[in-house]
Order: sequence, then C-alpha cells, then structure tokens
Amino acid sequence: MEDKKKLNITFESTLDNIVELNPSFDKGILKIAYTGLNRNNSFISKETFEKDISTMFLCPVVANYSIDSNQIGSHDIALKPDTDGHLEMINVTQPVGVIPESAQWYWENINDNGMIHEYLCTEAILWKRQPCYQKIKENGITSESMEIDVNEAHMVDGYYQIDDFCFTAFCLLGSAEPCFESASLQVFSKQDFKEQYTQMMKEFKESFSIKSQSSLEVDDINKTFSQENEKEERILNEEKTKLLKKYNLTIDKLDFKIDDLSVEDTETKLKEFAEAHKENSKVNFSATYNQKRDALRNAVDAIVVKDADGNVIESTYFYVMDFDDNYVYVEKDYWNENGDFEETNGRFTYTFDDSTITATIISEWEEMFLVWLTADEKATHDAQNSTFSALQTEFNTYKETYKTAETDVETLRTYQTEKLATERKNAEDKVFAMTEFEKIHDNDEFKAIQEKAKDYSIEDLTDKCFSILGRVNANFSLNDSKPKATVKVTVDVTKDKTDPYGGLFETYGNK
Repeated sequence: MEDKKKLNITFESTLDNIVELNPSFDKGILKIAYTGLNRNNSFISKETFEKDISTMFLCPVVANYSIDSNQIGSHDIALKPDTDGHLEMINVTQPVGVIPESAQWYWENINDNGMIHEYLCTEAILWKRQPCYQKIKENGITSESMEIDVNEAHMVDGYYQIDDFCFTAFCLLGSAEPCFESASLQVFSKQDFKEQYTQMMKEFKESFSIKSQSSLEVDDINKTFSQENEKEERILNEEKTKLLKKYNLTIDKLDFKIDDLSVEDTETKLKEFAEAHKENSKVNFSATYNQKRDALRNAVDAIVVKDADGNVIESTYFYVMDFDDNYVYVEKDYWNENGDFEETNGRFTYTFDDSTITATIISEWEEMFLVWLTADEKATHDAQNSTFSALQTEFNTYKETYKTAETDVETLRTYQTEKLATERKNAEDKVFAMTEFEKIHDNDEFKAIQEKAKDYSIEDLTDKCFSILGRVNANFSLNDSKPKATVKVTVDVTKDKTDPYGGLFETYGNK
C-alpha cells in the first residue's frame, strides 16, 4: 500500500436538470466521473466507485468565479506576496453547493466524442446566493475536477490504478482547463471559505426546516452541518499532528496551545519553539520507525522517462519493504511502452539526519533475491550456517596460532618457484644433451622444439626429439643409397664333343 495521496481528476461534465427548490437553493444532476482509464492516466473501476460511494455524501461543490470576466475559472489557489515578500497560497474557490446524504445516484452511458463512457451521476443541492450560480444555470458546466484522497493504488502497464479512495470535493471548471495543486485541498482551513460554507449550511438548514420540494429531512441537514464541521476539524488536527512529528515535539512539551491556531501559525510557533530549545535540550531526539520509513519512501524517487510528446515510455517505481541502520530494502517495478514488466528486489545504502528527519540514498541499486523455505529447509539451512561458522572460527584460530610472517611466506614462495624452475631447466638440458641427439643439434625442427620445451612434459619432450631423430635418419638412409655393381664371370663354353662334361663320365661313370 502506498502513502495516501491527494489527487484531482478532470472529466467532461455537466450540471443540468436544475429545478428550483426554494428562494435559496436549487437541485441539479451532476455528472461526476466515468469508469476505467481516464485522460489523467489513472484508472478507477466501477466496483471501486461503488465501494467508496458513501464518502461522496456531504462533500462540497466548489468553483472559482471571476466577477470581472463573468467566467468560471480553473485555478483554486493563487499566490500572493505577504508583508515580508514571501509568497502565500490564497484560496480562491467558493462553495456553491453540497452532495446531500439522501442524494440519489445512478450510472448513465454517455457518448463522449464518439466513445461511450459509463458516468457516475448524482443529485446536488446548489446555493443560489453565490454570484456564479446564474452562470452555472445558464451555460452548464463542461469540466469538473473530482478531488479525492487516494488510500490504495499501484502502477499497471504505465497507468495509476486506484483501488481505494475517499471523495473530498467537486470543483466546477467551466470551459477552462484544470490547474489544481495538492495544497488546494486545504481550502477547508481557509477562513473565507469557512465563513461562506457555514453561511450556506445555515441557510440550508433554515430553508429545509419546513416542508419543501426536497426529499431531504431536517435530520439530514443537521447531520450534514455537524459532520462537515467534524471533517474540517479532523483535517486541521491531522495537519497539526504532522507538524508535531516534523519537529519531534509533543503537546505536553509545549508552553502554548495550538487548538485555536491555523496550520500556518502552528508551524511558525513550533519552529520557533524547536529552535529556542534546541541548544538547551539534553534529550537526544530520534526519529520514530514510521518517520524514518516515510523519509526513506521520499528518498527513493521514481524514474519516469517521457518522449518528445510527453508520453511515458518507461517508468521505474521503488517500494520500501524494510530497512535497517545501513540499508533500505525495496521492491523495484519496471515498465516500458512495449508492455514489458519486471519486478525485482534489492537494496540501497543511505544516511539519515535526525534533526531534519530526512534520508539520503548514497549508493547504486544492488539486486537481492528472496528465498522461501519450509520449516525443515530452514532448520537444515540454519544447521549448515552454524557448522560453517564453527569451521570459520576454528580456521581463524588456527591461523592465529600458527601464523607465519608474510615476508617468510613470500621468501618460501620465491624459493619454491625458483627451485622448480631450475629443476625443470636441468631436466630439459639433460634431454637435449643426450648423445643420440648430437647429430640433430643444427636441425631447425630440433631448435624449434627447444624453444617450446616448457609446453611439454619431459617424457613428451624426449619422444618428440626421438621422432625428429628418426625422420632425419630415414632421410639419410634414402639419400645414401647407390646402384649395385654387376659382377661378370667368364665361363669357357667350348664343348668337347667326344668327352662331354670334361671327362667326368669318362672318369667316374659306370664302366
């Protein structure tokens, strides 16, 4: 749930079907608002309107009327310099009517420039004494600003969906565009408005104290008058309570009464009192939990990106979920014009000033992850954390007990590195110095393998050297081969026709 906000939402409107009730009051039908998405980029469903309809009764109908131009304007406040040159907000609206408790309300489908909207309509009682009344009766109203207090709302696809609210006033705008400020809702504390409203309700009571055309009863009128005074008093007290929290003060600490003071005078007196007692006070005031939470909410500003035409194309909103002395934990909701939505969780670091009750974000967003555990899973997780903590403590104790000077450790590391390097180099040299490889010392492939010796194990290095030697020997054998000489033997082939075979048969043959 977000903080309560004051909001003004403007609709095309009419105030018609005006009928005379008596010399002081008339009755008309006010078309208030339509359901769904409106041009103020907010959304209120029909169900929400009907759920909160009871807050509509006893709300005033107001207007800002200029006698000089005979026009109903749009601004309900004006800025006027005071005697010190400071700008002061002055209420310029006047009460012109009220929504009575017995008012009948209903829904009506109305064509707005080709689009059908379902409008909430209600009876309204109009005060004929006000100068603007004749203008309203003759020309009707083309715009009306519904003033509400938002109790609960959230962002959906780039628009503001209102889930719970309270009606506070209905301002008639004539043909002018609206230009309301949140401060305008403080009109009930302005003396001129109060006097006019009191006078209107007095005449209202007197006018309907006897039988008339209105369906209102005397009890309704009395209740309207008393409840409006209670509402005014409640709003005034709420503002003063906020001021007491702002200056870390309570009623019992003050040496003056604030009951009869205006909100502006109350703040002035409280500020002077706080300053006067600041140096002498021996009590260190600290912000309450809610004050700190509110300050953190104000510190995490929303990020809204608009295009050249003023349309929202990206929005990022932060919602405070929790906080401690160092971090504020928030939910971050991101939306863009393509309809993409992302919800993440994270934290910011912050500082807090107790004297001004303000928080300041001092770090970038850091994403965090929420974990949901069953009871058994949590028990296992806690046991693991306990075991790890015990091991960590044991290890830290071991380091403290058997710690070695860093310079000694570095010396050992250097010695080990150099020793291993030397042993490796000796092993490489031993391979290259083998007598088998003497004949390939000038071989380019052998030289190349010497340069890359560190890339191989000693065993692989030896194998590669033998491979080079084998290839060199094979090439040598092929290049050294020569044709074999032919040996010719002279044989006497002269035959003795009378004694074949050299007389062998003659000598050894059978005789």
